[in-house]
Amino acid sequence: MEGYSVVVDRQMHTIPPREVTATEEAGGYRLEEPGTHWVHVIAHDGNGNWSPAGHMPYHVRARAEADAAPVTEPAAEAP
Repeated sequence: MEGYSVVVDRQMHTIPPREVTATEEAGGYRLEEPGTHWVHVIAHDGNGNWSPAGHMPYHVRARAEADAAPVTEPAAEAP
């Protein structure tokens, strides 16, 4: 692969532009707005061909929801 064109937005069917924006298979994005975001990717090979677009949902939880610790019951004491 020569690289990828990656777009992250709130739309389900965005087609990334045909320009390489990433050359690694992994990357990171800072998404702070809660809700469903979409990661859209097309790959560009060494022969100049572009792949069909892949669309993957990614859900970001609200800060309070993400920071909340699970509630646990205290262990019962032996009589």
